[in-house]
Amino acid sequence: MKLKWSIQVIDLPLKYTWKISRNATSLKCNVIVNIFANSVYYYGEAAPNIRYQETPSDLLQCFDAIHHKLETIDNVTELLILLEEKKVPSALSFAIESAFMHYQFQNSRAALIKHFRLDLVTEAPICYSIPIMEPADLPAFFSQHQLQRFKYIKLKIADHNAIELVKCLANITPQPLMIDANEAFASANDVLRFVDKISKFNIEFLEQPLPASFTDEYKKLKGKLPFYLMADESITRNPDFSFLCSAFDGINMKLMKAGSYTEAFDILSKAKKLNMKTMVGCMVETSLAISNALLFAPLADYLDLDSFLVLQNDPFKLISEQNGVIALTNPNVLC
Repeated sequence: MKLKWSIQVIDLPLKYTWKISRNATSLKCNVIVNIFANSVYYYGEAAPNIRYQETPSDLLQCFDAIHHKLETIDNVTELLILLEEKKVPSALSFAIESAFMHYQFQNSRAALIKHFRLDLVTEAPICYSIPIMEPADLPAFFSQHQLQRFKYIKLKIADHNAIELVKCLANITPQPLMIDANEAFASANDVLRFVDKISKFNIEFLEQPLPASFTDEYKKLKGKLPFYLMADESITRNPDFSFLCSAFDGINMKLMKAGSYTEAFDILSKAKKLNMKTMVGCMVETSLAISNALLFAPLADYLDLDSFLVLQNDPFKLISEQNGVIALTNPNVLC
C-alpha cells in the first residue's frame, strides 16, 4: 500500500526562557512527520537543534527531497538505508523512522517493545532541568515550580557563574544535583578547578563540560572526578565506544541525536554491556517524543525527560506528571 506522507512545523511557546551555555529561547519550533493510512495518522517528532546544524526549514527541504522515495518504502530496513544514503539530519531521521515504525506496529506500544525485547514501563521518575539564570533568581524559581518533588535536579551552567549557581542550589535542596555544562569550559584544568569548588555538595554527575572535539582533554578528566562524568554532545549516531570508555563514565542518549529507535537501542545496549551509566534525555520536545523515549527506560539509570513540562501547551498530551513521576496517559498506544 502506498503511504501518504506529510510534514508540518509546530510552534511551541515556553513557560520561561530556556537558556543553556550556547543559546537561549522562549519559543521552540519542532517538526511533525505524518503517515496517513487506513484512516489513521501515525506521527513522528523532530526537535531540530542548531548545535547539529538543524533548522526547521532545513528539515522541510530535506523531507521534500526524499518524499517521493518514502512512498515506495516497504520495510524499516529499506527506510534506514535510504535515510543513511541521503544523509538525513538525525532529528528528521528519527521523526521519519518512528512514524514508520508506529505504522508498522499499528500504534501498538506492546508490539514495538516486543520488537526490541524490552520490558513495558508505563511510569518512571525523572529529573527536572533548571536553565541558566542569576543565582539570586534560583530560590524563587525552585519554589514557584515546586521542584522538590523530583528525584534529581539538573542544573544548566556556563563558566561565568557556575560555582555560585551550584552553591545556591545546594543550599536550597538536599536532592542530588546533575550539573550540565553543555560544552561551556575551555580546558580540563578549568573543569578540575570547578570540580574542586563543588565537590563537597551532593553531585550525581557532571555532564559534557568540554566541547566534544576535545577528546584528549576528556581523557585527562577520566577518573579524576569524585562523581560521574557523562557524555552528551559526544553521543551522536554510531558513537565510538572505544573512546567513550576511555573518557566518560556514562552517556546521555537522545533520540534526536541517535536518529532512529534502532540506533537508540544499540547505543544504550552497548553502553550497558560496557558497564557505563546510561541516561535517556531529550531536546525541547512534546509528549509525543517523550513517550517514545520512555520506551527505553529499562536500559536507563537516569531519565531526563521533562521538556514537555516547559511547554505552555503540549499538543499531544501523551504523558502526565505527578510527584516527579511521568506516566503514559494511554499505555497501549504509541501515536
